Amino acid sequence: MSKKKIIFGVFCFIIYGIYLLNASWLADETDGEIILIGHGSWPLPVDKQNCIIDAELAYNETPYNADVRSLRSIAAHDADAVKFETELVGNQLLIPRPPKTDCAADQNRPRSNINDAISAMSALEIFMPLRASDDDKANAMIAALTGKTYPKQIWVYGDNDLTKKVADALPTVKALPVSAARQCINDYKNSGWYGNIPNSCAQGTAIITLNDGFTLWGWPDRLMQRFAENDVEIFVVKEILDGEIIGLDDVDSYSDIPDSFVGNIWIDDIKNLGTALIR
Repeated sequence: MSKKKIIFGVFCFIIYGIYLLNASWLADETDGEIILIGHGSWPLPVDKQNCIIDAELAYNETPYNADVRSLRSIAAHDADAVKFETELVGNQLLIPRPPKTDCAADQNRPRSNINDAISAMSALEIFMPLRASDDDKANAMIAALTGKTYPKQIWVYGDNDLTKKVADALPTVKALPVSAARQCINDYKNSGWYGNIPNSCAQGTAIITLNDGFTLWGWPDRLMQRFAENDVEIFVVKEILDGEIIGLDDVDSYSDIPDSFVGNIWIDDIKNLGTALIR
């Protein structure tokens, strides 16, 4: 046998070995479920004066403020989690007012803080952003949530340093540092071919955009197995633009997510995509 044939045979053997190592169809099934993360707040019913209608309460029903009801209504669109901005007023982190109302009475309604909101949304995971300039917000969040526990997971996402600061101070809160989570995937594209999970994934999250697709070694099942074994949570998003997460906003993007995928899906149009993505 010629030397060229031997070299070619060894080359083919290596390529076949890499293929088997990354074959999605050979991977174990990953336990878990899809978590649909939708954006709040949502408009509430209004009267002829464009003022929010306070519905009559059923017996023993909790009288939530309008801003809390606005966030809670996302569950009607099949969301498993809600992401919302916060506003620092004094030393309190307040949740958004209900949108699309210009009624003076509504503008004078009492505001709810994050503790009120999280307590009222025990069925939903919570995602709150922290940007590089939000150090005061991070401190207020730590003060508000210290010693508190909730049935579902609380997340902070955005700036690497501030999300880590809050998560380190609050054992019941997880961090989704956006640039670090993207670095995890970018590094995996270089080292995943031999099954390696890069050091940049050690922070525990990975953000996959719809454009990543088949550029990821072992996608989807082998990748999910590897990340699950290394306690790395996966988030599928549309794209990252100027450091901000852009969620799915088109029903056609459903076809870009494999049927076997389990993990978090970031959605900007939960009203139209929520039902489509339920499996």
